[in-house]
Amino acid sequence: MRGRFSVLVILLTLILLTGCLSEAEAGPEVEVSEKDYAEDPYSLPYRSAHKNISDAYSGSDLSTELRDELIHKMKTEAEALGEDPEILFEAIRTIYNESWDEEPMMIPCYAEKCYYDGEEVWAVVFNRANTPDGDLDHFNGYYVSMELLDTDEEPILHDFRCR
Repeated sequence: MRGRFSVLVILLTLILLTGCLSEAEAGPEVEVSEKDYAEDPYSLPYRSAHKNISDAYSGSDLSTELRDELIHKMKTEAEALGEDPEILFEAIRTIYNESWDEEPMMIPCYAEKCYYDGEEVWAVVFNRANTPDGDLDHFNGYYVSMELLDTDEEPILHDFRCR
């Protein structure tokens, strides 16, 4: 009897630990590269982060709190890579624009400091729900000029989405 109980406790512990590990893997990713994506904007390596987020969350999970939590993680990663986390934050906030204070229909999953047509940018990809209770399998991506962030010019150089 005791042996069966011990095996059951071990199995339950493994199941719980596996669940915790997959939640940790569901966080966003941040990269820095010298690559210029102007020739192929879709070639950003965001797919793994996008899948992890869409596996962990659904449209019903979307909230400003979840968005802010993911952005905080991205800022922490950017800082660990030697980048200014506030510039990444401003790029993300610019993408949300007037919808910043509303419940989001998309959350960030991937950011890469890179180049677009020779200009230094933050490329940011979001998981998107088409309906409030829908899945997060859809995506939007944006290339945001760091140079144009604090100007009157449009800082989003290019955007793309799932077809």
